[in-house]
Amino acid sequence: MIDGVTYHVVRIQNGMAFMHNVNHYKGRPRQMLATKVPYFDENGVLISPKDEPTQIPPRKYVSKVNIKEIIKENTDLQVSKKAVMFIHEQLEFICEYLIINANETALKHNHTRIGPEHVCHMQVPVLHTEVCKDHKEYIEDGM
Repeated sequence: MIDGVTYHVVRIQNGMAFMHNVNHYKGRPRQMLATKVPYFDENGVLISPKDEPTQIPPRKYVSKVNIKEIIKENTDLQVSKKAVMFIHEQLEFICEYLIINANETALKHNHTRIGPEHVCHMQVPVLHTEVCKDHKEYIEDGM
């Protein structure tokens, strides 16, 4: 249990533990340093991690977003090509918005290079459960 939520360790890779919430296995697994993950030993005794200084493995630079891989990790339902196209278009718009905003922020502070400190954090909207038929018509019009 971490922060009152029970997790199941799915895999350990490159010193990182990938864990899924046992209430729902959908979505991306939570990542933590493997040395920081509590576990039960073979006798059922909870072993809490020792607070030791550890080095966090460096992140890999990834320049492409694989939409189909993200979809596969987050749902078991089939996803239509039109839905993938719509998601792709939405991602392009979000990227444009983020870079334009970051550019304005950097210029406002007289910086000559855009860094992560200039990129705003976008709030994820509340998920809706209605079917938006106009989205389907919008994508079909562009085909």
